[in-house]
Amino acid sequence: MGDYRSDLDTSFSVDAFRVGADVVFKTPLDPLRAYAGVNLQHWDGKQDRASSVLGPKMPFGDSKAKFGLRIGLEYRITEHWGVSVDYNASEWVSNQNNSTYPVSGYNPVNPSWVALSVQYRFNAFN
Repeated sequence: MGDYRSDLDTSFSVDAFRVGADVVFKTPLDPLRAYAGVNLQHWDGKQDRASSVLGPKMPFGDSKAKFGLRIGLEYRITEHWGVSVDYNASEWVSNQNNSTYPVSGYNPVNPSWVALSVQYRFNAFN
């Protein structure tokens, strides 16, 4: 269950999967790498409770595969350990005019986020 959205008078549960591929770029600092990639994700979910704005509980109206992108930096601490920070965005175009509920940030779903990761690699690629 997600955080309560006071503007929509409800909260949402979201299920998702994501697959993607990155291109890695060397930088002047050997342990630092930049990367950029595309991903395909599928967001699905439901409204957790009835809303005075959206009405009764219902599933998302635009549950379908969407394309996104990711850019970031990775720093290799050792051969196997690293940390990274990246920006992720899904659904490059968001058309509120075609939405079932033209409320910003609800439908279509177009989340973006910044991620900080700690990584361990069993086989290190140099």
